[in-house]
Amino acid sequence: MDYPYEHDTNGLRIEIESYSIDGTDAGTPPNDRLVELTGWAEWSEVTVTGTVTVREGVFERVFPTEEVTAEGPPARLLVVGDSRRAHNRGPIADVADTGGGLTEGTAYEWEVTVHRERVYGQVAVEPVLVRDGDGGGPPGAYAWTDSQEVATGPKAAVVTDDIEQWLDGNMAVKLKPFSKSGLPKDNLFSLDDTQPEEPILWINSELELVANLLTSRVPAGPKADIRDALASQLAHPVWVQLVMWTAAELDDDGNWNHDWQQAVLEKVVAPMWDLDSAEEAASRLQEYLTEESDGTLRELSGDLNAHVQRRLASGPKLSDLVATQESD
Repeated sequence: MDYPYEHDTNGLRIEIESYSIDGTDAGTPPNDRLVELTGWAEWSEVTVTGTVTVREGVFERVFPTEEVTAEGPPARLLVVGDSRRAHNRGPIADVADTGGGLTEGTAYEWEVTVHRERVYGQVAVEPVLVRDGDGGGPPGAYAWTDSQEVATGPKAAVVTDDIEQWLDGNMAVKLKPFSKSGLPKDNLFSLDDTQPEEPILWINSELELVANLLTSRVPAGPKADIRDALASQLAHPVWVQLVMWTAAELDDDGNWNHDWQQAVLEKVVAPMWDLDSAEEAASRLQEYLTEESDGTLRELSGDLNAHVQRRLASGPKLSDLVATQESD
């Protein structure tokens, strides 16, 4: 968003320090900007505590020199919650300095309670610095009206429901810290097949910037372009793996084992060859896997990779992203 005055989009740092679920201490979250609740079957409320820090030099950038005094500028520090899918947004904490005005470099404490019946999907938790009172001069280089936003920072998130449901609700996409789960700590994702009837696509929550981006609900703009391009690149190998998994488990009569495999056959395999049903798709897959001619699996992988790229619009999404970056 463009502002007609000085504004700092990276001027604040928010951190989550602890959280409790229905009054029970849940400990320290996997990273300092994420609380993941999708593993909890039932809960009524979660209380999250943390800090917000104003980075050094922010006041001089967003306030006129005469307003940056020893007592601090005329500013208020807020924590704003946004549960986009529940259409619920607003200030959830007004961070105050009991000793007087705000100072840079100080970690101000905040606390918020999220009620289950009021949110869905996730709650984005954003630090926001606003003017406290009107300015003395006319509109110009700096914000001049009470409560105008002058600085923000990267958001934290309380994820309350699965990020997304794939395969008609038969596969969930969830977050967890890989280094604490026995997975390679630098990997982005892992397809969990320990429960074959309901696979889970895990995203590494320790890759903080990527995890926050993939959970973002921003509808348009550069951030949305980056998210969509990243999601398409992530989805490609997952769809290929799911198709090959399905093909490997088809029995001699072309029957599949799980509901999600029917969704794979209908949504990916059948359109790839212009077929009308999951049964036809399973039969064609079997032909590829049972023929003895050389190159059968190579041809299947080639067809599949080409189709998945078209299905996900990987090329156009990446082109949109590159065009956006070059125009900045």
